[in-house]
Amino acid sequence: MKRHLERSVLAVAVSSCLLASMPALAITNVEANAGPQFNFVNPGARSLGMGGAFIGLADDSTAAYTNPAGLGQLSRKEFVAEGRYTEFSTLSANNGRLLGTPTGIGQDTVAGVQIQDTSRDVTNLSFLAFALPLEHGTLAFYRHELANFGADFASNGPFVQTLNAGDGEGGPPRVQRVLPTINDIRLKIADYGFAGSWHAGDKVMLGASLNFYHFDFDTLTRRYDVDADHSGSASALELLTVTDFSDSALRDILTQKGSDNAFGFNLGALWQPNDRWSFGAVYRKGPEFDYDYANARVGIATPLFEGTTTFKVPDMWGFGLGYRPSDSWRISFDLARVMYSQHSDHVVSQGNGAEITYLKLRDTTEARLGAEYTAIDAKHPYNIRFGAWREPAHQMFFDGIAEESLDLDQRFANAHAAIFAKSGDAMHFTAGYGVVFNKFQLDTALDISQRVTVFSISLGYYLK
Repeated sequence: MKRHLERSVLAVAVSSCLLASMPALAITNVEANAGPQFNFVNPGARSLGMGGAFIGLADDSTAAYTNPAGLGQLSRKEFVAEGRYTEFSTLSANNGRLLGTPTGIGQDTVAGVQIQDTSRDVTNLSFLAFALPLEHGTLAFYRHELANFGADFASNGPFVQTLNAGDGEGGPPRVQRVLPTINDIRLKIADYGFAGSWHAGDKVMLGASLNFYHFDFDTLTRRYDVDADHSGSASALELLTVTDFSDSALRDILTQKGSDNAFGFNLGALWQPNDRWSFGAVYRKGPEFDYDYANARVGIATPLFEGTTTFKVPDMWGFGLGYRPSDSWRISFDLARVMYSQHSDHVVSQGNGAEITYLKLRDTTEARLGAEYTAIDAKHPYNIRFGAWREPAHQMFFDGIAEESLDLDQRFANAHAAIFAKSGDAMHFTAGYGVVFNKFQLDTALDISQRVTVFSISLGYYLK
């Protein structure tokens, strides 16, 4: 048992799982949770082409989710469908060294943890809606994919620190190293909603939606030994040189898996003091889902540890401004606060179920700006759209002190510091085009950033 513990400490087989929501525990600290930045998106190619700035306009059926108050502006029945292609870029720690000077032996040659960028794409039917205007308001039914995310990445296992100078006879130093891993992640959250808007006066509309969410979460982390001959104890040289992703080196299998349902709601308001200006506000209550996690050792039938924890979709509130300088132009600006910290309030260790206090997510403020030009005199009026928005970093990161130490707790904290590195903000630039026929409207949009590329196409059909 003592030998097994020492081997775990020196190789730093970190178990971690990411999300938390008070007072329940949240996501775990498993390596698979170190890379993703989960995004919870607004629907519609038109909105996307304008940088997603739509709270203050909200004048088509996608308002059912974005700002349900805006549905009251619709004058005819409307059906819309949207498809998206999304390429995700996931940043994760691959190799390098966190603390101290590299030994220069084997793979321990680079100072600083080295971050890699891996990509994966998803194609999906992201939004369906039917809006029905009534005498004093509008009703809408919709299906929206709040999240459809995939990622896979491997890590060679960064070095953390040097533990001793060697065996005193010219042997290599003994180091602390995170075990190599291969990680696969799949997340899907579908939202089935019923929304309504009503006129609270000549210039004010209020709206709300009730959302039923279905959640599917599935991650697999395969952790590999650096013990080349599988003798049960990695030598100092093996820790510095070996990376083996073969089945024979597979040591641990860590899973997160859940399929759950939950309710949430959106509240919205829209004020139109005149024909040029509009002001919107929205609050979204994110759902909470339970999922199971397990930490299993290859060759042992019973998991070393298993439990249940919570995945919390963050709440959000935002304000939007719409301005119409002429019949042809619309300008929109949104400011939204996303409570990502709810996602990591009480991160739980996948290894033993204890709370991890030094892994965090911070709340973010997203600023979005967009514009739309409409050629209203064309035979088939067309729209040109463009926009930009700033996406603050919301990848779970180490928020503690990393320092060279032989203390067991500090060494595990250092390992998390190597895996859960901070990421940076990203700027998104968007463009879109739409054309209007008698009963149809076709819209396309593109959103490009360092983190993600999205192509969207929407088709709207109108009935009197």
